[in-house]
Amino acid sequence: MHYPNCRRKCGYCDFATVVETDFDDRAYVDSLIAEMQGRAQDYSEAGDLHSIFFGGGTPSLCPAAELARVIDAARETFSFASYVEITVEANPGTVDAEAFAALKRAGVNRLSFGIQSLDDELLRRLTRIHDSAAAVSAFGLAREAGFENISCDLIFGIHGQKLESHLEQVAAFISLGPEHLSTYALTLSETSPLYRQGKRPASSDLSAEMMSRGRALLVNAGFEHYEVSNFARPGRPCLHNSMVWQGYPYLGLGPAAHSLVGNGPFGGFRLANPGLKTFLEADWDGGPPRHLRRTQVEPVDMQTLAYEGLFLGLRLNSGVDRALFRSRFGYDPADRFGEAFQELEAAGLIELGPDRIRPTLRGLYFADDVALRLGR
Repeated sequence: MHYPNCRRKCGYCDFATVVETDFDDRAYVDSLIAEMQGRAQDYSEAGDLHSIFFGGGTPSLCPAAELARVIDAARETFSFASYVEITVEANPGTVDAEAFAALKRAGVNRLSFGIQSLDDELLRRLTRIHDSAAAVSAFGLAREAGFENISCDLIFGIHGQKLESHLEQVAAFISLGPEHLSTYALTLSETSPLYRQGKRPASSDLSAEMMSRGRALLVNAGFEHYEVSNFARPGRPCLHNSMVWQGYPYLGLGPAAHSLVGNGPFGGFRLANPGLKTFLEADWDGGPPRHLRRTQVEPVDMQTLAYEGLFLGLRLNSGVDRALFRSRFGYDPADRFGEAFQELEAAGLIELGPDRIRPTLRGLYFADDVALRLGR
């Protein structure tokens, strides 16, 4: 569920966001709930709901009472699994003890902090609104409010950053003590403010060394490297993202949100919602699948779903379960992708086992190359 409002747009961001001091949260949540209820029928055979994820933008700017309305509406609309992971992304500069207590009462059980760095100079380069002291304070307040599952984002390869700086940052985040850490190399689109100012991320070679050396520190500290950019304490991987990587259907609500509707024997649909103005007008178009007018709707056949299931699954350290793949698509992946598997195994990028196809560590680093080879 996309919450588009921010207090200030970061210099590296190219997401669909707005900066409005008078953003009407209640009207926006009304639109989210209307879309949820209007599109629920497309997910009637998708099984139980396992995850709710409030992303942004800055959803921690939205009053917890409004987020609670979305959660309550989801509970009334869908069948909940025995455990539902409910995550809110939070900017440390927008939350306090009262906000955390309210989120806890609303049913949120996981926080994802967009900290990005614990170095004030690097935070200034990224044009973040918080400093390191605010980040540490917010993390502590979240713990005091009872949150036991906290993720943090860490950006590396920032313009002018040295290897030693990144390793110091990894150590600082380990000391902070989150259950989950997402580490991302800085990327700048040509439309981003930092790019237009002439800033460029670190070279690919330096970023690769940062990734490799940082990984070693995290693994030695007890984190599991379960996905290309993600590390977790045992039992704490992000359920939401893990299900997306495994090809489960997902419902994206809000402006510019993306969805995967169905993945049955005849394929499904991929949807990309329109921008904020059209979304708020809630002008419904026909279906199936049911969607807002000006939503982009793309049919997805089984061949494409199979390919996506493979390359997304090979972003996970656990890889692809061959029996599960066979039950879903009607054939063993080696029957269709055998030549590519042999080449990838010879290159040291995958391990082709009798039960699972898994990426090697090198394969995780070159996940995009694996995807390209499978798609040839």
